[in-house]
Amino acid sequence: MKIKSIIGSILLTVGALAFASAPANAGECSAEDPCHTYAMVNDAGVVTNIIVCQPSVCGSGTFAGSRVVPQVAANAETHQNQGGYLANPGSTPVVESNGRFTLTNDNPTITTSVTQNETSKTVLSTSLEPGVQNSFTFNDTVGQTNGRPVMRTETIDKSIGATLSYSNTRNSESATATSGESITFDERQTEEYVELELMIQELTKLLANWSWFRSSLLGWFL
Repeated sequence: MKIKSIIGSILLTVGALAFASAPANAGECSAEDPCHTYAMVNDAGVVTNIIVCQPSVCGSGTFAGSRVVPQVAANAETHQNQGGYLANPGSTPVVESNGRFTLTNDNPTITTSVTQNETSKTVLSTSLEPGVQNSFTFNDTVGQTNGRPVMRTETIDKSIGATLSYSNTRNSESATATSGESITFDERQTEEYVELELMIQELTKLLANWSWFRSSLLGWFL
């Protein structure tokens, strides 16, 4: 049998995804029958395991009763496997769909800008949750000598909302005054919709700084 090894313990720290290298056992890995990394995928598209296998064995798309999908191509020079991607228990799973593998980073993305002078402090901020989503296909790993694919990075999930906020603190000898405005959108919107909502709700400070908010949300608008 030409299957090389099962990668049993892999990868990641909690909340993050990493790349794990796993050397194949000695065998006949060749240009004609290279030792790729294949993902075992369940009916929900979740990668349950990764194995080192060759097209002559796993090319049918099935191995040991499980659907297998090529994930990371063998080293272009040695034809040996170069590791693969699998989530640790409790981490966000690696998901496959039509040959594309999606890795999600749950760290939030927050953008903040602060402007300050002698008498007041103005804070403009936007917040987006969660962070980035990376995905790749087997073809993105072909020709690589370190096994790391060329990732497609999506700044935020399409359903993720955003919060825009403004606060201003003025200090004087007798008192400190604070004012502010904020608005939250539960999902992505067009620029026109967001600007209209600011006008309807009479959020004058946010609207006055609309140019900055628009540039900070550049990857978010529909």
